[in-house]
Amino acid sequence: MRLAAFAAAALSSVLGACTVADRAPPATIADLAPSQCFHASDVTGFRVPTDRVVYISTARGDTLRLDTLVDCSRARSASTVGFSTLPGGDRVCRGDEVALVVPDASFPQRCPVSSLRRLSLDEVAALTAEERP
Repeated sequence: MRLAAFAAAALSSVLGACTVADRAPPATIADLAPSQCFHASDVTGFRVPTDRVVYISTARGDTLRLDTLVDCSRARSASTVGFSTLPGGDRVCRGDEVALVVPDASFPQRCPVSSLRRLSLDEVAALTAEERP
């Protein structure tokens, strides 16, 4: 009985080692997903090339793409935009409940954000003049 338990444990250990060895580690640290957050107060510019895509630039030099769940066409002619987040505060992170807020004298437009991500340098370089914030 002890021999069977020892053999089972040894086999489990060998199989476990094979599983770990078969997984390739990320090529570089840059391949690991960085924190996808920014501070709303750090936004220095924005562009709205389509009714559901917004590019923003930050004081840190980042460019981020936000996709909205709904038509956010009023943002195209806005001079400023803001953000509403749950849990609240100035910090906007991927995974938070975020809405782009377009100020208006009568009623602000709230556009829930479906995705938020920081663009790579190559992606920023590929943006057209109409897209670049």
